[in-house]
Amino acid sequence: MHRSNLLARLAVLALTLPSALPGQQPAEPASLLLELGTGDRIRVLAPPDSMLEGRVESVYVQSLVLDLDVPASSGDIGLQWTTEMEAIDAVWTRGRQTWLGAAIGAGAGLVIGGLTIGVASGLCEYECGDSSAGDYVLGGLLFGGAGALVGALVGSAFPRWSLQYER
Repeated sequence: MHRSNLLARLAVLALTLPSALPGQQPAEPASLLLELGTGDRIRVLAPPDSMLEGRVESVYVQSLVLDLDVPASSGDIGLQWTTEMEAIDAVWTRGRQTWLGAAIGAGAGLVIGGLTIGVASGLCEYECGDSSAGDYVLGGLLFGGAGALVGALVGSAFPRWSLQYER
């Protein structure tokens, strides 16, 4: 079989295959929520335009049960809310800003470390030796690593809501 004939057959085969892949179809809330674990904090938008936030108590194929943790004068009251999967209009999951904080801290630390080494070598008059590019890199890496750790700690204190499903 000639190469051009083989390529023509492959092209016809590719054009006749179904174009919609399973990953292109909109996610159903049941398939998304079945992946969540008990205790995960989520926000749910359900009719009539009510936004509820709580921890996942249990997930079934047809329904979702949330612990709403309504504050009361004597402590949290564990109210549960149950809804059918078809009634859910949107779902958000809560995460943390740890990676963003680490990236910002590392960048700031890298710049501050390089500048600190540059200023320190510029102020030194006697017996300091010549600063090389390696000194700047080492200072930047040390300060960058410290900045990444501090940034990750700060970023982990800030919640981030990610939209996982929207009808």
